[in-house]
Amino acid sequence: VDTPHPASEAYRIGIRALQRGDWAQMEDYMLQVVTIEPSAADGYYYAGEALRLAGQPGQAITYYNQAIGLDSAFAPAYLGRARARLAGEPNENDLAAARSDLETAAEEDPDLGETFLELAALDIAGGQFESALAQLDQAAGRLPDSPLLHLYLGQAYLGLDRKSTRLN
Repeated sequence: VDTPHPASEAYRIGIRALQRGDWAQMEDYMLQVVTIEPSAADGYYYAGEALRLAGQPGQAITYYNQAIGLDSAFAPAYLGRARARLAGEPNENDLAAARSDLETAAEEDPDLGETFLELAALDIAGGQFESALAQLDQAAGRLPDSPLLHLYLGQAYLGLDRKSTRLN
């Protein structure tokens, strides 16, 4: 997500903290962004990313919800919330809510290729290999060099092969 924040040096510092993997500093600076610019949905999104990447997905969801509350069409917040819901050992409700978030993200921003990768991963985990291939086709047009794209393609094709072997 790259949005202009001319009034806030905190945003640029927060992005640099992201690049360094300094999640605590990233969260602090992104919270400064939303203090200065209360309508900055991406500030809450990045604060959520900081917590998710720091291994606190439950707390990250609060920030993603705030981003969505400010801008219900902000696709990265749905993607982040889905990833947070999938962290650890998700239950059936988490899986359903994550899928719903990912579908919303794809609808709001069809160019957000990571959404299709996450949907494909869900489909592969659920044994829905044909659906995963359709998602990966969408991802390929947006992220052709992604290593995850190729990993998931391999997994989906192996899954299809296993299914056809069992049927014979």
